Amino acid sequence: MKGKNRKWIGSLSIREVLALSWMRGSVKGGVIKTYDKQGNPMTYEIISAKSKVKAKINGEDISFQVSIRSKGRLIENWDTKEPADNEEFIKEAEGYFEQELMNMMTDTLHTMQDVYQVDVGGFRNHFRIQHPKVWRKVEEDWDIVFSKADVKFDVDLIIEDTGSSVK
Repeated sequence: MKGKNRKWIGSLSIREVLALSWMRGSVKGGVIKTYDKQGNPMTYEIISAKSKVKAKINGEDISFQVSIRSKGRLIENWDTKEPADNEEFIKEAEGYFEQELMNMMTDTLHTMQDVYQVDVGGFRNHFRIQHPKVWRKVEEDWDIVFSKADVKFDVDLIIEDTGSSVK
């Protein structure tokens, strides 16, 4: 729904809603599915997740830094060549899951800023709390202001445990 006129403007996919949960810090569990470089499926189960949003102002420019930290387990690994307890393999797997989450959030941000031009991610609240004086100046046109804001993501997913694998 568009904030000012309260009109229905569109829907988000399940993938986009999941990405919003990560951005907002409301993830309580679930999984991230992706594929390794050979195309083998992999699944990361979320044990814990935290999200922190930092609003920044540089002159007229508004930006956000979203930092996400998660601990989880590798519950599915179909790679028959790599043992799941190999430290190098675990680091590589963490990279695949981090990239998948980054892609999800980047796609969702594109939908919010470029397609619908609305802040459904709650960035307004972070900005309002962190920069109240500037907020009063931009709140009337927040959706437009937000759609021009730069948003960067920093993702760190840690695999603490491994579950099933092909071996």
